[in-house]
Amino acid sequence: MTVLVTGGLGFIGSHTVVELVNHGCSVLILDDTSNSSLKVLDNIRSLCEPTKVEFVKGTILDDSILERAFESRVIDTVMHFAAFKSVKESMTRPLDYYENNVYGTLKLLQHCKKYNIRRFVFSSSATVYGSSPSPLSESSQIGTGITNPYGRSKYISEKLINDFATSSNTECIILRYFNPVGAHPSGLIGEDPHGIPNNLMPFLLRVAQKNHLDPHMDNIYASLSILGNDYNTPDGTCIRDFIHVVDLAKAHVAAYAMASGNGLQCEVFNIGTGKGTSVLELVSMFVKTNGLDIPFVFEERRNGDLESVYCQCKKANRVLNWKAERTVEDIVKDSWHFIQKRSS
Repeated sequence: MTVLVTGGLGFIGSHTVVELVNHGCSVLILDDTSNSSLKVLDNIRSLCEPTKVEFVKGTILDDSILERAFESRVIDTVMHFAAFKSVKESMTRPLDYYENNVYGTLKLLQHCKKYNIRRFVFSSSATVYGSSPSPLSESSQIGTGITNPYGRSKYISEKLINDFATSSNTECIILRYFNPVGAHPSGLIGEDPHGIPNNLMPFLLRVAQKNHLDPHMDNIYASLSILGNDYNTPDGTCIRDFIHVVDLAKAHVAAYAMASGNGLQCEVFNIGTGKGTSVLELVSMFVKTNGLDIPFVFEERRNGDLESVYCQCKKANRVLNWKAERTVEDIVKDSWHFIQKRSS
């Protein structure tokens, strides 16, 4: 049996492929490389049994590509990571986000039905909670106060999956991520987005790279902008639930194992640490752990940013027998190791 992993060359998908293969699975990656590269495939294969990792290049919007993927192997489980994921970009390209994230999910579900797939694991996001107060549990209200098309695309996709699960034989598991960061301890895979990063950690890493490894990088990376220092938090900066990507990948393996033979229809799990860390605390830990100075400036708040977002993840601890084990120190150490190795 094979696990089909869409977006398997991306940040979270690549780490999950490694963990799945090391768990004993065979994996077929489907990725259009729009925000990744084939070099990632080589690095994945160097971290696990390479003969258990196969690859099809293409988009989930292409029926012929999906048919090729589903026909090529006996697929037991689909893990769906492929999505556009920039909150900022979604504000200017909403239709692209709905097409890729919602319609793409619909196309996958249609193929799950056609090929009688037993398990479907979906990469969702804490953005579905909108403005609900933290700590967020799986029973917290969703869909209210979502401020961007990216979050709405995940919310609509969740509704699609839930309706599909109640009318099919496919077991569905929705994992709501909080803030995935970090990199594989080997330094071989990590977050390396195309273009200017929209998220804190990859931008911080490029600032560190320009200031300490490559001074010829674009001057946009001369310093880090921290958006807002007047929030009602201990240091005035936003609080988020930063989870190491390896812990997140292991949660997918736990979901894969949990789904088997339990007769579930659709289960939802928060995947985070259950602890809040401020933006300034993360930056300070990066400086302290890696012994690097990071120039930064405080700027105005960004519209739509919430003051504090962190989860309650007791359900995942109990039902999946999973919990996050890596620390913020591990996150910043592994992230910088990835950049150093890639730059060498």
